Amino acid sequence: MNWFITNYLSILVLLCGIFYSVLCVFSIVTGIIYMLGKRKLNPLELSEKFVQKLEENHSVDSFAKKMGLVTFVVGIVQGITAFAFFFGHSPIWYWIALGFTIFSIGSVCVKLKGKINFFPLLKFIFYVLILIVLLLNGTRNLFFEKNNHTKLEEISMVVVIEGVHYEVELEDNSTVQEFLSLLPLEVSMKELNGNEKYVYLDTSFSTKSSVPEHIDVGDIMLYGDNCVVLFYQSFDTNYRYTKIGHIYDLPDLGKEDIVVQFQKK
Repeated sequence: MNWFITNYLSILVLLCGIFYSVLCVFSIVTGIIYMLGKRKLNPLELSEKFVQKLEENHSVDSFAKKMGLVTFVVGIVQGITAFAFFFGHSPIWYWIALGFTIFSIGSVCVKLKGKINFFPLLKFIFYVLILIVLLLNGTRNLFFEKNNHTKLEEISMVVVIEGVHYEVELEDNSTVQEFLSLLPLEVSMKELNGNEKYVYLDTSFSTKSSVPEHIDVGDIMLYGDNCVVLFYQSFDTNYRYTKIGHIYDLPDLGKEDIVVQFQKK
């Protein structure tokens, strides 16, 4: 379920980036055309009353050029915002995307001024939808994930079995970040198949599972979204796991259930 939500949100974020990319190209091209005086004002963007007022003051051409410059600059900012959605998974890019989206909603509201103009209204609807996507907790996690990974480099984990401490080489993924938030943790792990110990936790984790094909002694994996597995034998597999980490020089743990402590170091 968490895997589905994470991937669903990733698709929504991608669509937001595509929307801003299209607006970027459209705004830059339109801005250049306006500045060169090659196009009249767009009636879909401005009310008839406003255009009529400009015509009465003979200022249509000058306003079109100014509007072209503003539209060009807005296009550049839209491109930066599109980049934020595509590649900028960090807090600063999240706030840029959120800030410009809110600004865009306000800007379109000013253009509408209580009237129904098709193109601004259409953009308003899309901006509101993007704002909703940005305010979802899952979307925030996507943008802040890289920052969390940076912090992860400063954290290590040890596994304690029968008083012996084994240092764990952790993977760099959101599953590990979520698992570390539960520590310290003491669990009773059940024996299975003469090669692994496992425990089902009450907490579900986000996953990026794959088939490793080969399991090594000391691998710590997540099976499904809430089963932590510690392998003490090597073998080939066709099951899907999300890797948490690896313990080097882990001995044979025997065929009995064991008590394991997971601790931050």
